[in-house]
Amino acid sequence: MVDRRPKRRQAGRGDGARLREDLLRAGGDILAGSTGVADLTVRAVCDRVTVAPASFYLHFAGRDEFLYELAYRRLGDSEATLALTLAAVDDAFTRVELRGESYVNFALSNPDLYRVLFMGSGHESTPTRFEEASTFADTGLGALSADVAQAMTEGTIAAGDPDAVAAVLWMSQHGFASLLISLPDFPWPTVAALRSTLSAFTGAALAGPEQRGPVPPTH
Repeated sequence: MVDRRPKRRQAGRGDGARLREDLLRAGGDILAGSTGVADLTVRAVCDRVTVAPASFYLHFAGRDEFLYELAYRRLGDSEATLALTLAAVDDAFTRVELRGESYVNFALSNPDLYRVLFMGSGHESTPTRFEEASTFADTGLGALSADVAQAMTEGTIAAGDPDAVAAVLWMSQHGFASLLISLPDFPWPTVAALRSTLSAFTGAALAGPEQRGPVPPTH
C-alpha cells in the first residue's frame, strides 16, 4: 500500500517544542472524539501528526507520561476558567465552595483523566510529582488553604488549622467524585441531590460564628 499521508518537513531549530505541542494537541483531539483513553495510542497520535513513533519518544517516555501531561493540562484549563470566576468573588466562603464545585465538575466531566491524576499513586508516570512540595502551601491546594484562612478571619469558617481544613475538604470532594466514577452502576440518588447534601453537611461542619448566629444565653 502506498503511504499517501503528507510528509512532515524536516525539523528545524525550535521545531522540537512545536512537535511536542502538536502531539499533545493531537492527543486532545483524539480524546474529544472518543469514548475514553483506550483510543489514545501512540500510533494513533503519531498518525494524526504524521510522524514516526520514534519522534514521539523523543518527547515522552511512553503513553503513561503523555496521558498524564494531557490530563494535567486539561486540569489547568479548568483551573484557569475557575480563576476568572473567582476574580469577581470577594467572599472567602463562597470561593471555597466554588473551588469544590469546580473540582467535582472536572472529575465528572473527565473521568478517565481524573483517574490518571488522582486515582493512582502518580508514581507510575510522574515519580517526582511532589518532590518540590515541602509544605501543603507548595501544592496546588495552597490557594484553597488561603481562602479557608480568610474565611476563618471573616468568621464564616470556624477557627482551626487552614491546611488541615483544606485537606479534609479536598478529601471529601475526592471521595465524592471517585466513588461516582468507580461505581457508575450503583443505584445512587441523583448527582444533584448528592451534591446538595454534601454541600449542606460541609457547610454545617465548617460553620463559623457569622453563620451560627449568636450563642443563646445560659441560665
